[in-house]
Amino acid sequence: GPIDATVLLVEDNADNRRLMTRFIEAAGARVLTAVDGRGGIALALTCPHALLLMDVQLPDADGLALVRDLRALGHDRPIVVLSADAARDTHRRARLAGADAFLAKPLDRLEFAALLHRLAVEGDRAPGHEVPPARVRSALLDEDPSLIDMVEYFVHRLPGLLAELESSRESAPEDFRRRLHDLKSLGGSYGYPQLSVLADALSAPEAQVPPAADLLLERLRNLAVRIHDDAVAGLAQRAP
Repeated sequence: GPIDATVLLVEDNADNRRLMTRFIEAAGARVLTAVDGRGGIALALTCPHALLLMDVQLPDADGLALVRDLRALGHDRPIVVLSADAARDTHRRARLAGADAFLAKPLDRLEFAALLHRLAVEGDRAPGHEVPPARVRSALLDEDPSLIDMVEYFVHRLPGLLAELESSRESAPEDFRRRLHDLKSLGGSYGYPQLSVLADALSAPEAQVPPAADLLLERLRNLAVRIHDDAVAGLAQRAP
C-alpha cells in the first residue's frame, strides 16, 4: 500500500531529482528536497522524516562524509546512499560511513520502491539529538597531543563565541553570517568537525525557515556543552 512517510532527498542534479521525486510520490510518500550538502544537513537535523536519500557527489560536499557527520551528530533515521559508482568498494565505504543501504544509478524502479517500503515503514520521526559517546574529542589531539593547550583555549572561548553568534542573529544578520563562517573554520581547525557541519547548515536557505534555525542552534549549544564536559574530564584525568 501507499507509504505514509516523508522522504528527504539530497540530490543536486535537477533531472535526477525530478525523476526520483516522481518515484517517491508514486509510492504514496511525501518528498523534501535539498540540492547541496549544507541544505541536506539542515533538513535532516530539523525535519521529521522516515528516510534520507543521499547522493554521493554533491557540489559542496562528499555525500559519504555527510553521512558520517549526521551519525556523529546523533541522526538515527535510515539513510540510503545513491551513486553512479556501483563498485564494491563504494558499497563498503557507504556502510562504514553509517548508511543502511546503497543504490546504484540509474535506479531500478522496482528495487527502489521495495527499498522505500522496507526502510520507511516506521513513518516520520524527528531525528535523534544524542551525540554518541567519544565523538566530541578533538581530532587535532589525535594528530598532535602537544596541542592540548591550544584546544583547551578554544574550548574555553567556545561559550563566548556562541553567545556572540546568537546575539547577532536578529540585530546584525551580516555579522551573524560572518560569525557562522568563522565558527565553521574554527571547528575544522581545532578538530571539531561537528561544529563546522552545524555552522554550515545554519547558513543554508533551508535553515532560514522557522523553527529550523532554533533547532540547529539548540544542537550547537548542546554540542558545545559536550565538548566542554569532555575537555574538563580530560583535564581531570591528567591531574596528579
